[in-house]
Amino acid sequence: MKKTLALILIFMLGVSILAGCNGGGGSSRSSGPERLDAGDISVEVPSGWKGYLISESMTPDDTDYRTNQIEVYKGADSFWDIYIKPGLRIVYYGAGREMDNPDYFFSDPETLPAMELGGRTWNGYKGFWLDEERALLWTEDGVHQIRIEVVLESDGKISLSDADVRAIIASIELS
Repeated sequence: MKKTLALILIFMLGVSILAGCNGGGGSSRSSGPERLDAGDISVEVPSGWKGYLISESMTPDDTDYRTNQIEVYKGADSFWDIYIKPGLRIVYYGAGREMDNPDYFFSDPETLPAMELGGRTWNGYKGFWLDEERALLWTEDGVHQIRIEVVLESDGKISLSDADVRAIIASIELS
C-alpha cells in the first residue's frame, strides 16, 4: 500500500512539474495558424511554426517585450529553439529610426532579385554568416522600414520560395 501511494505521489509530482513547464515562458505562442502581435508589428504564424515576442533581455521569462520585433521558427518547440531552428527575425524600424546597414552581415553576399510580397518590394542579400546560410531582406517607403533576417539552414532548412516563408512575409502588418 505504501509503495502504491508513493508511486501515485511521484506520478502526480511529475505531472504537476510538466504542467508548469510550457517550454517558452510568456513569449511563445502555440503553433499556428494565428496572428502574433508585438504592438508595432504583427504577423501570421502558420501551422508547424512557432512565433515569439522578444524581450529586452532575450530570456523567455521577461515579459518586457519589444514592440517592434517578432521571431518565427519552423519546428520550434521552445523559446531556445530560436538559436537552432530555421526561421525569420522580423524587425520594424519606424519613422526617424535608422535601419542598420543591411550588407554588413555577409563578407561576400549574393544580391537577390527584388520580390513583391504583401504589397511591399523586398530587396536582399543571401550568403553565409556564423556558418549558417542566411538571407537578409528589407523594405522601406520613406516612413516605414522593415528588416527580416532569415536563417535558411540550421537544424532544418527553409527557402525564400517556400509557401510558408512567403505567407509570413506577406502577412506583416504595421500598427
